[in-house]
Amino acid sequence: MGISRYNSEGYADPTAYEAMRNIGTFRVDHPSGYIEVSVDTFFPCTNTKAKKLFRLVRANCSKAQQDELLAALVRKAKSCLEQAMSMEHRSQ
Repeated sequence: MGISRYNSEGYADPTAYEAMRNIGTFRVDHPSGYIEVSVDTFFPCTNTKAKKLFRLVRANCSKAQQDELLAALVRKAKSCLEQAMSMEHRSQ
């Protein structure tokens, strides 16, 4: 299920749609187009998929963009760790 361009009353709401769509996305522009990755849904992923993405990032993104992706991944890792700790405390 994707994000709807329409609000609950059925009217077009492009501002909310764009805001929701851009939360946690990372864009890689490359010679034949671009790839937008939702960090929260793409990761965790297999090593094969990660290597493909990271190869594109190294080849086509600036250092600032690479740092942005790294920061997003660190946030994701911290969130996963917090969830694991919470689950561990609940099980005890």
